[in-house]
Amino acid sequence: MAIIQTERYEIDPVPIGQGGFGQTFRARDLLFDRDVVIKTILSSRLYGINEPSIRHHFFREAVVSAKLGQLTDRVVKVFDFGYDKNSDIPFFVMEFVSGGDLRPQIGKLQIDLAATLMLDLLEAVAIAHKHSVIHSDISPDNVLIASSFPSQPRFKLNDFGLSKVLNSLLISRGASLSLTGGKLGYLPPSQMISGVRNEYTDLYGIAVTVICMLTGRVPMWQFDVLSKQMAGPDLSDYFNIDATDQIINARDINVIVEAVGLSRDANKRPRHLTYRRFTDLLKGIIGHQILTTKQAVEFLLMKDQDAKAVINSVEQSDASETQMHTDVTRIMNAIKDEAIKAKSVATTLAAETADATERTEELEKLRAKSHDQVSQLSDLTELIERNRAKLEELESIARKISENPDTKLED
Repeated sequence: MAIIQTERYEIDPVPIGQGGFGQTFRARDLLFDRDVVIKTILSSRLYGINEPSIRHHFFREAVVSAKLGQLTDRVVKVFDFGYDKNSDIPFFVMEFVSGGDLRPQIGKLQIDLAATLMLDLLEAVAIAHKHSVIHSDISPDNVLIASSFPSQPRFKLNDFGLSKVLNSLLISRGASLSLTGGKLGYLPPSQMISGVRNEYTDLYGIAVTVICMLTGRVPMWQFDVLSKQMAGPDLSDYFNIDATDQIINARDINVIVEAVGLSRDANKRPRHLTYRRFTDLLKGIIGHQILTTKQAVEFLLMKDQDAKAVINSVEQSDASETQMHTDVTRIMNAIKDEAIKAKSVATTLAAETADATERTEELEKLRAKSHDQVSQLSDLTELIERNRAKLEELESIARKISENPDTKLED
């Protein structure tokens, strides 16, 4: 039996998803004859000391999602909010998105679809940021495929359960609960420790999500021993940024432009994005040069020479650091090569030592055998000498007999 008992909704008792706080169920809205998704709080999270905060947090998620869903189709819509008639457990009702989340498509998305994904997510967070809401947990499992995948897909941002409301403009009830969350790899490293959540949090999450969908990899930061700081990933490891002839057929981004208050002039809206521009935008986000959705869209709208100037200035400012890292890498590689050579020499010496030891053992065996043979030869020489003395004595007797046959032999 489903956890929620309600007359309006016919609920499948098997959950289709579960997180740290809630469960989701597929259901049928009998009043409007449509498929929906119902989200409710896990019963284990209720009836404790934190119950008021959890209930308020759940209610706030529903309100944030509902109001943002009215402003853009790029956010999953919320239709209803209520309480179970028996247990008083709260629930809210969302639209059913048939395509599921992005996780099955990780590493499989084509460039043009990745461009659409990035622009759809930029639109969603531009609306949210305009109303002082930070999602703070953007990743493939929180993005849903809305329609016609892979021919003409649209994407929707889901799950504002960890969202941060910067002020009370969106929620009239005033101060609201903010939880610090986010997935490892999808948050800027500095924010993993500090707990800070701002526009850049969402922008970074979008960039990592797009990279992950294209390459199947999450770009990870590394600790730089020399600078004692975290060093950003090199996107050349993830993309072939030399493929400048490739074109991304991106959709019209008029909605994004309007959302961030930029020009509505159709002549300034790009009809396509070059592959270089696309990867440069991701590099700018990962490298902390592009920090807000407005900056991101401005970068997309720039003329090629202006965008190139931005990237060149970034590359020049990083040139000395890059050269230092190059020098350090060269030195480390040289040390590594010398270590490999030393290991090879040591291996050769060990082999030669083992061979010398084996030969020494053989010589010792030969020396022992030779000693035995010398001893035997000495015994044989002594025996020959004794036999020769007897022979001489017999020869002397034989001569005496020959000279004088009457010679009497003595005993």
